[in-house]
Amino acid sequence: MKKTIMSLVNAETISPTKQIYGTTDLTLFKLMPLGNRNINKKHVNELVERLRKNPLLVVIEVNEKLEIINGQHRYCALVIINKERADKEQDPLILNFYINEGYGPDECREYNVNGKGWNTKNISASKVQTGDKNYIIYENFKEKHNLPHNVTMALLTDDNGHSKNKTQEFKNGEFEVCDLKTANKYAVMINEITDTGIIPLGQKDAAAGVYCLALHKVFKWKTYNHDEMMKKCHSYMKSGKSTFKKLSDTKGPILQLEEVYNYRRPVNKYVSLMNEKDKLKYILKNNRNKN
Repeated sequence: MKKTIMSLVNAETISPTKQIYGTTDLTLFKLMPLGNRNINKKHVNELVERLRKNPLLVVIEVNEKLEIINGQHRYCALVIINKERADKEQDPLILNFYINEGYGPDECREYNVNGKGWNTKNISASKVQTGDKNYIIYENFKEKHNLPHNVTMALLTDDNGHSKNKTQEFKNGEFEVCDLKTANKYAVMINEITDTGIIPLGQKDAAAGVYCLALHKVFKWKTYNHDEMMKKCHSYMKSGKSTFKKLSDTKGPILQLEEVYNYRRPVNKYVSLMNEKDKLKYILKNNRNKN
């Protein structure tokens, strides 16, 4: 195998890049003080169990200060394993590492954003720790209004569809707040409608995201009047009609909201909350699916 590897190196098919170091002195290393996700104890315990059964090579990435950029859970698991081995008078496992000079919180987040456990909460917490004002606003807004992530993003970026570009910007640490005043106004309006009981709830008693996104579009519609909608929601609920079903896109909820908005309104005064062309396409698509 060595001869094969050397032949590949000589042929310049592969080339050595970084020096790998090894040590059993785990006190040399430090967790990234800012910008990394919190330690997930469950994940660490899973790695400990795996290392007990198969003490395989453990490799991490650090910067010149020996702060861990990538592999903090592997490191924490190895600390536990080596303590157990010391208690049994067994040789410790070697921690292998390579150094990337100048790497810090941004690189740590970039490496780990698509890894195990790096969800929107981890990404936001990382940016908050480094003092990013946009992510601080995001966290405060989310705590204040108790709305799902995709809705919070849509309101703060004024993006009706919560596009993939905005999602990627959030992951990349490039999220920016557009209009906080309007976002707060719309969030209050969403929760006022939710409090009438008409909107289905999702996780942690937050309004179902698809209805919130639908409301975000409705609020911008030229004929929309919030005071009138609130009155209609209360009347609709008092009539004993059931709450809305959970749907997967915003067009269905908009039509349901339109039904409420026009509750007991004369036919000749019916108010639309959706573009007629989009409405027709949605109805035709639903009819095809039923058939």
